[in-house]
Amino acid sequence: MGDIVRRNRIFLRDLARTKSEKLRKKMLSQATDDEIGAILEICVNVMRRRFKLKEAQRRRLEKHKDFLRKLHKLRSRNSVRHVLQTGNGAMFAPLIGPVLSALIGSLITSNL
Repeated sequence: MGDIVRRNRIFLRDLARTKSEKLRKKMLSQATDDEIGAILEICVNVMRRRFKLKEAQRRRLEKHKDFLRKLHKLRSRNSVRHVLQTGNGAMFAPLIGPVLSALIGSLITSNL
């Protein structure tokens, strides 16, 4: 997992837990380039299958596959921010949740 994801784990956790569309859009509009980069890195790693997902997690993301493909092709952080703000927020929990749980697990085992 990249350092950018580790640095922004609190933001990613809060974004994944957010149920309010209005709050999610506000968080994304105020997000730093580093935080947007963390979301993009997670998306790229999931799309390139560098991160192992369980079958149930993969099925939850399948309904958002077109959105994830579109996000995966973008290079500019501003265009990523725009697509994230206009997209469906329902994909954040299934996308970010498994990655954060693996990150927390790796942090716990490395501190033991």
